[in-house]
Amino acid sequence: MLCLVYEFSVKAEMEENFRSGWCALSETLVKTQGSLGARLHRSADNIWISYAQWPDRESWLHGEQAISEFLQSSNWGECLQGEVKLLLQMTATDDLLQPVANCHS
Repeated sequence: MLCLVYEFSVKAEMEENFRSGWCALSETLVKTQGSLGARLHRSADNIWISYAQWPDRESWLHGEQAISEFLQSSNWGECLQGEVKLLLQMTATDDLLQPVANCHS
């Protein structure tokens, strides 16, 4: 399993739009691209971190095209200050996370 950690800097007045767009994108990637899902976190200093899981690198690379198309066809990118940063690419060795589905819409 491939695990990815992304960092986002979000404009303060656009946080709700960012979260809604993140949920829509993540749900689309699960339904159409084979993603295993993602979690979104916010730090105390207002940095947003997403942790995403994919079955393998090939699936993720295929999903990257859908992400690019989503960014071009929506105004979600307007919520961001700067570029999305890919912080880590990791292979899971042990997984004890429990599924929790509570996407903010």
